[in-house]
Amino acid sequence: MPVIDRTFDRLTGLVTEIGVEDDKLHIRYTQDTAPVHEGNQRLREADEYKRAGIKKGFWHCVRLTDADCLKMMVEDGFNPYVAHAKDLRRHLSRHRDKYRHLLVTDGQF
Repeated sequence: MPVIDRTFDRLTGLVTEIGVEDDKLHIRYTQDTAPVHEGNQRLREADEYKRAGIKKGFWHCVRLTDADCLKMMVEDGFNPYVAHAKDLRRHLSRHRDKYRHLLVTDGQF
């Protein structure tokens, strides 16, 4: 696809590319999510982080990137930007195999 416009959001790291192929407009979003997903893995393995949060009434459960949110919207028809926290929890629980890398905890939340 020949790209006619490319923008980079410095705050989120999201790259938006717009192009035309076969007389159709295509919009592609990409983002380097590896640092966030690796951070989620480290937090999942840090028992002390989880215990300290629970003691203070705060349990960090999930960390999402824009690319992950867009994937949910496109592939699942689920919009995490407007969803209630309980609906997001339910969606992630149903699709745990697909979105496990977003979870900061392995426990039930």
